[in-house]
Amino acid sequence: FPTRRSSDLAGDWKKLRDALPSDRDAWNQMGYAIAWSGDYQGAIRAFNEYAAHAPDDANAIDSNGDVHFMYGKFAEAAALYLKANEKGPQLLNGGDLYKAARAQFRAGDLKKADASFEQFRAARTKAGATAGLALFQADWLYRTSREKEAFAFLRKEAASAPPQTASGF
Repeated sequence: FPTRRSSDLAGDWKKLRDALPSDRDAWNQMGYAIAWSGDYQGAIRAFNEYAAHAPDDANAIDSNGDVHFMYGKFAEAAALYLKANEKGPQLLNGGDLYKAARAQFRAGDLKKADASFEQFRAARTKAGATAGLALFQADWLYRTSREKEAFAFLRKEAASAPPQTASGF
C-alpha cells in the first residue's frame, strides 16, 4: 500500500502541523499519511508525539491502534484500542471496544474478542445507541466464522421486527 503520493502527502501534513501545532487534526492526518507511505515506525513516532502534545485526547491513542492494526500488530492494536476507550469512551461511542474485539480476534484470541464485543454492546446499549446494534451482532458472528449463528440471529431479528410502512419515495 505505500505510494509516492502518500509520502508527498505526509510531507504536506508535516508542514501544516508545523504551521498549526495546536491543530489536532493536522497531527492525526500526518500520522496516517506517514503510515500510508509505508513508514510504520515514523507513524508510531508521529502518534506518540501527538499523544504527548495532547495528553487528554483519546484519538491519538485510537489512531496509533489503527496503525498497529494496519501493519498486522493485532495484540498491540487491541491494547491501544482498550486504552483509548478508557481515556475517552465517548470518542467513538464505545467503538474502540469493537476495534479491540476485531484486533483480538485477528490476534487469535476469540475469548477476549467476544468479551470486548460484549463490552461494546453494553456501552452502546447504556448510551442508548442501539440503532444498528443487531446488525453489528450478526456481522460479528459472521466475521468470527460463525456464519450459521449469524444467519439464525438475523432471521430471528427480522421475524421480531415491527412491520414497516411505505416510506413514500
